[in-house]
Amino acid sequence: MSSVLRTLRRIVSRPLRRPTIHLAVSILLVAATSLVVWNLVAAASEGARRYGVARTVLVASTDLRAGDRIDPDTATLRRIPAGAVPPSALTTTRAATLTDPVFAGQVVVAGDVTVHRSPTAAALDGGRRAVGLPPERVGIALAKGDVVDVLAPDAGGSMAVVADAAEVLRADSQRVTLSVASDEVAGVAAAITGDVAIVALRPG
Repeated sequence: MSSVLRTLRRIVSRPLRRPTIHLAVSILLVAATSLVVWNLVAAASEGARRYGVARTVLVASTDLRAGDRIDPDTATLRRIPAGAVPPSALTTTRAATLTDPVFAGQVVVAGDVTVHRSPTAAALDGGRRAVGLPPERVGIALAKGDVVDVLAPDAGGSMAVVADAAEVLRADSQRVTLSVASDEVAGVAAAITGDVAIVALRPG
């Protein structure tokens, strides 16, 4: 009986040891691997066709305001698909001043910066002017980005707003610089000259 079992085992196992079986299995594995690789290459090629070859452009590292400086601490070079690159995207970290706010991860374009104007001037648009107040006239601690109203006595002796929602562009021990509307400059200047300006900080 045992001899019969041994004979049957040899009959069943012999085809599995044939080189042709191993060769067939190997060919199937190679074919499957090639198909997977081809699909991956095709997907990559389709992505490159759709979005374009990656380009190195300047991207903001953090949220930035108009008047902030562009340098290696605030922006970095990053490779992104060409389809996501806006026209005139900057490709170097050359120092410059922002004229418009940008957000973290946003590509910085030429229209966002200037290399000629001061940070204070860069933070102003055509309808705004920068005015300076001595810190002792302000009377409260302010920081860049705060929004204030400037008040002064009117002809009737009541307090009137001479500058509405003025943004603090700079605040240090020597000077507080405010951005005011161009038609408010005269009123603010008169209040400062007369030493009657009152600065009120807005919440937020």
